[in-house]
Amino acid sequence: MNTSALFILLALLLLTAACLCLYLASPNQLWLSRTWHTSPAVGAGAAGLALSFWTLLQAMQPLTAGFFFITALMLIFPLLAYLGAWRRARTQTPS
Repeated sequence: MNTSALFILLALLLLTAACLCLYLASPNQLWLSRTWHTSPAVGAGAAGLALSFWTLLQAMQPLTAGFFFITALMLIFPLLAYLGAWRRARTQTPS
């Protein structure tokens, strides 16, 4: 595996972790019974997003990295919300 592929994989992992931090800090999240503390979670999420974009810049040209970053954000954030709703629907018993 070459270095650019490792950078891209690392960026995706960082991006997913950052989106998860931001999602779990939201009062509307459906994964946990209570939300995370807002300030540390948002700070960790913002740092993860910045580090993820910097990692993508190491593997790609800036325009390509920006497109990849925004596209991955548009995939991961709704996916977290849908997985939370699906998980909540599976745990609730039908009435």
